[in-house]
Amino acid sequence: MILIASSGLACDLTAQVIQTPPPTDLSAPAIEATSATGSASESAPPDVQNGETTILVTDLGPTETYVDENLGYAFDYPAEWDILALPDIPGASVTISSWQQEEAGSGGIPAGGQKLDITPLLQVSYMEAQELVRQQNQGIDLVETELDLPYGPQAVLFVYPVEEGLPEIRQMVTSVNGTTLMFSGLGETLTFFEAIAYTVRAVE
Repeated sequence: MILIASSGLACDLTAQVIQTPPPTDLSAPAIEATSATGSASESAPPDVQNGETTILVTDLGPTETYVDENLGYAFDYPAEWDILALPDIPGASVTISSWQQEEAGSGGIPAGGQKLDITPLLQVSYMEAQELVRQQNQGIDLVETELDLPYGPQAVLFVYPVEEGLPEIRQMVTSVNGTTLMFSGLGETLTFFEAIAYTVRAVE
């Protein structure tokens, strides 16, 4: 079951972004999901149970939009989150977090915190990226779901098993404008992973 509940921590914005109004209905576009067991669902609103997969996409509330003009992709995230990005460097990763970060990868994750790393894989195809995740996690009981995202791209969501005392981990592989993107989430509870990742889309 894939479930997102609404929560978040306030943080300052530190990178150049485009302000956008709160989404009126993030769940309006249908998401078509196929579970790892192979049973496919028909297109339905994200809050409707589809076979073995339930996708409940949280309203992000007020958002900012990060746009990579070099690679032609964008995604939304909560306006109060922190962002670390190098938009002038083609292919640079982007880190967003529910707490203020002074520099990427510093200080670990505070209690209740969650973060996403968005990494362009410039030399890796969409299919190769999926296989890379599987190979690197052999022996781990991943839950794998194929998706048609609301704004058009196809994606594969990997949900890692939750172990007591350890943070939740999720990854999503997609391709936008010919660039493979890896969304990697880590947090005590990843309440916003899907809600953010599912907004990825192509821009001109």
